[in-house]
Amino acid sequence: MKTILFSILLLFSINGVAHNWKKVAKNKDGSSFYIDGDNMKKHNRLVYFWELSDFLEPLSGGVNSAISKYKVDCTEEKQTHLNLTFYSQSMSKGRILYEFSPNKIEYPKPKEIGYIVMKFACDNAR
Repeated sequence: MKTILFSILLLFSINGVAHNWKKVAKNKDGSSFYIDGDNMKKHNRLVYFWELSDFLEPLSGGVNSAISKYKVDCTEEKQTHLNLTFYSQSMSKGRILYEFSPNKIEYPKPKEIGYIVMKFACDNAR
């Protein structure tokens, strides 16, 4: 029951929040990566933010975009991938295809898209 309630709340939190997507990076394949500039939150040395990945070419399963929520320890340059939602259309439009909470800790390396996005969030969160 808690899982169902959490999923419903998460769905509304993703779609019910007005997003102010700021383009942060583009990879060599032409996919673009954005951060929601209005919803970056800083709490001590941790930053919470939403990232939109907009894929130039669809991924397997018809995925054209994804929204992720991260928790970042800016001092250790470590991020935890809290939530991931895949969409059928560009810019998080269309149907939700998949949704899960990986809770995966990552250490992005300099020059990688993940690192560029993480640094932007750390440098700009209030």
